[in-house]
Amino acid sequence: MAQCLQRESEIKRRQGDYNGALQDGCKSLEMKLKWLDEKDARLADSYDQIAQVYWDLRNVDLCLDMYKKSLQIRLAVFGHNHPDVAMSYNNIGVVYEHQGKYDQAMDMYKKSLQIGLAALGDSHPDVANSYNNIGNVYEHQGKYDQAVDMYKKSLKIRSSALDPNHPDVANSYHNIGVVYDHQGKYDQAVDMLHKSLEIRLAVLGDNHLHVARSYNNIGVVYRSQGKYDQAVDHFDKSLQIRLEVLGPNHPYVAMSYHNIGVVYSRQGKYDQAVAKYRKSLEIRLLVLGDNHLHVAQSYNNIGLVYHDQGKFDQALEMHDKSLRIR
Repeated sequence: MAQCLQRESEIKRRQGDYNGALQDGCKSLEMKLKWLDEKDARLADSYDQIAQVYWDLRNVDLCLDMYKKSLQIRLAVFGHNHPDVAMSYNNIGVVYEHQGKYDQAMDMYKKSLQIGLAALGDSHPDVANSYNNIGNVYEHQGKYDQAVDMYKKSLKIRSSALDPNHPDVANSYHNIGVVYDHQGKYDQAVDMLHKSLEIRLAVLGDNHLHVARSYNNIGVVYRSQGKYDQAVDHFDKSLQIRLEVLGPNHPYVAMSYHNIGVVYSRQGKYDQAVAKYRKSLEIRLLVLGDNHLHVAQSYNNIGLVYHDQGKFDQALEMHDKSLRIR
């Protein structure tokens, strides 16, 4: 019965019924706690599953608590050098990274990597995932050379162990491209991002959010290069996918309008820029509320355009709204 509830919980989670998934997962755990030893690995699996539901519900603190309980059981059952222990360290690292606790995330990811290397060897996809996640932390910290080094190690393993058109291979190309953009290596960035896009189009199809993300980030690079028409073209492709998949009132849709507005502003197309910024602002106010930093960003950018147009009173009004939030 407990296993049936756990399977039902997983099905509901995949269907997006997170509250139902949580209810079934907790019932399953209660049954297991009655009948199993407190150091049974099946309890760790339940804690892991409940953690994933809390993650989906954006309850990060409870997610972390569940992952830590899972880790303690796995350490007691398997010792320190088991792949399941590595997975627990990785999961905790993901939460710490999300919380901006980069040193703690790095510690978890490195523990996971060390176990993976010892238990699985240096050519296993799980080891590639560890290198990738360490690269993510380095990127957050602005340590771009170290990030690229980790991403390349991940890519080397994935290219060998996985199909050339595997989404994880695309992810590695994408991550390297994003860091190259941060470093101002724009031609290399576009090359990596296009490789990622080609795989994603082949595997995921034309209307997937990862494809939208690729178009968006290629647009960012073209904007940095001053290739504004190409930038708008890619931002618009990203926007169309996001509108179709997410609907008109999603933060990613707002981001696309904002990015197009930035390009129009740089081109001196001020009325078009304001129109895009205002679309972005409307969505952000609706979805994020009056006091979000992205709302402040929208007010600020509208103010900058009004300033460039010589509409100084309107510019001051927008900047004042932005400053009240910041």
